Amino acid sequence: MRSRRTGALVRLGGLLALVLVIGGLAFGALLRGNQRTGAVAVPVVTAAATAADSSTGASLSVFVTQQDGGVTVRATVDGLRSGVGYRLQAVTSDGHAWPVVNWTSDGKLQDITAQVQVPLSTLVFFTVSRAGSGPVVSAYLGPGGVR
Repeated sequence: MRSRRTGALVRLGGLLALVLVIGGLAFGALLRGNQRTGAVAVPVVTAAATAADSSTGASLSVFVTQQDGGVTVRATVDGLRSGVGYRLQAVTSDGHAWPVVNWTSDGKLQDITAQVQVPLSTLVFFTVSRAGSGPVVSAYLGPGGVR
């Protein structure tokens, strides 16, 4: 009887050890899996900026969406003089000014939609300027551009 009890205890001990080993391995794999799936950077796909210039009375709101090969720009401009030519430009972190659109203002609120072939991550600000003159209003996307 004693040997039967001893045999059962040995088998039970072996089974318990096996369960503990398998459980430990599964728990370790679970912990290693969580370490590999740490914080993942989410790419910026939209950005927005607004600005108003008190000296010119002009205002600019820009909403930019990343697309394949560039960005879609949706801008609203107000406070521009009627009959005057203007240019909206996108400026990248390397200082390059990319023309978005040229138009002659009718003195009313102007909505603009255009494509620019630059990555959103390189854009720093948008500016509206008069033909042959300096900026009328500029809207910055954030410190150092969008990252």
